[in-house]
Amino acid sequence: MTDSPIPSVSNVQTYSHAASQSQVQTQTQDDRNEKTEKVILLVIYYCLQLIASQANRASRCFISQQIQEINSQVAQFRDLLINIGQPRDCPELREKIRRLRRNCVDACKNTSQLILPQVRRTTDIGIPVDCPNLMLLFYIVQLFLRELCKSKNLIRIVPMDMTEYYETRTGPSNIGNVISQIVLCKQITPDFHEEELCSIQKDSEEIRGLMNELQEFMPQSSGDIGTKSIQPYRVPEVGVTVPTAGGHIDGTKAPIGLADPPDNHPTFAEL
Repeated sequence: MTDSPIPSVSNVQTYSHAASQSQVQTQTQDDRNEKTEKVILLVIYYCLQLIASQANRASRCFISQQIQEINSQVAQFRDLLINIGQPRDCPELREKIRRLRRNCVDACKNTSQLILPQVRRTTDIGIPVDCPNLMLLFYIVQLFLRELCKSKNLIRIVPMDMTEYYETRTGPSNIGNVISQIVLCKQITPDFHEEELCSIQKDSEEIRGLMNELQEFMPQSSGDIGTKSIQPYRVPEVGVTVPTAGGHIDGTKAPIGLADPPDNHPTFAEL
């Protein structure tokens, strides 16, 4: 029986050295792959951060544009109210005021839906609210609610017959009124004046609720905004007569304590 050859010491060392080199190369390659993966993940992370930052910046710019548009509409609404009871007052002006009022209400609601969810998320995780757009929208909504109160008082005191205006307008047939007239066997004449007052009341309630939602996230102390805290003007309930220096705008005497308006706010006649 022939004995198997015993490997020499040099061959064993060669095999050990080759195995060691192979292991080192494998470890080096693994380290390189791991570093490459980390670099790729970092690049992806920073790209996502950049995209999110650009998206937030674009969103803020869009919201700022919306707030500027609302501000312009409220200013236009206020200017149109000045013409009520003046020579320029007419059914066309009243319809323009109605449309502009509805546009302002819709714009305020839509813009708040863009701001409030983000503010709620930051508040839930404990981050203090720092949203200039929210503050701007709050004060514009507050001013708009004040103008709604004024518009209801003006329209109530200076009514306008809109019957001929709506009858001469071309539009879809009012099937509901026709059916109601057939069933009730009598002529139904819509009261545009009362409908407008009810519509203003409904819009005022929506805007008041929106203002209350925004006010929940408004700075409550001077430390929150770094300046002296601003006490917002308290808008009276819609339907309550706005007092002037001599009393109510309808000529009746104001209750004691309401005859003289605050010095820091204009009177109704000045608006």
